Amino acid sequence: PKRHGELAPDVNLTVLGGRGFSLAAHRGRVVVLEFWATWCVPCVVGLGVLQRIAIKLPPDQVVCVSVSDESLEKQSAAFDQRAKDNFLVGSDTTGAANKAYAINIVPETVVVNRHGRISAWFEGVTDFAALRKAVSVAMVER
Repeated sequence: PKRHGELAPDVNLTVLGGRGFSLAAHRGRVVVLEFWATWCVPCVVGLGVLQRIAIKLPPDQVVCVSVSDESLEKQSAAFDQRAKDNFLVGSDTTGAANKAYAINIVPETVVVNRHGRISAWFEGVTDFAALRKAVSVAMVER
């Protein structure tokens, strides 16, 4: 997998609401990608952490994106929509994003800094404090 300091592979997803999402289009903002699946109990726990991050941080600075190879309809029931401005539910039905990031096990969380470089990578469920710290670091990285 790509690691700290490397250029993050671009991803193109369809997000809930019918819009498209491209990582490259969000340069200037920290992007948190959470690779997950609806059948994965630890993943659902991790999404709660991701949603808390989205709720706490300004949408003009941070965007959180769940990435699953499942349909948007299947995923949408798992979410609290309070964080909708900077919490996007993304579908990767082609598997291109999972392949680009070499995701073999879920959950995995990738924090991409404002310059499009990988700032942090977590395998397994990430706790709120660790993810919040990683996002804070990514916000100021040059």
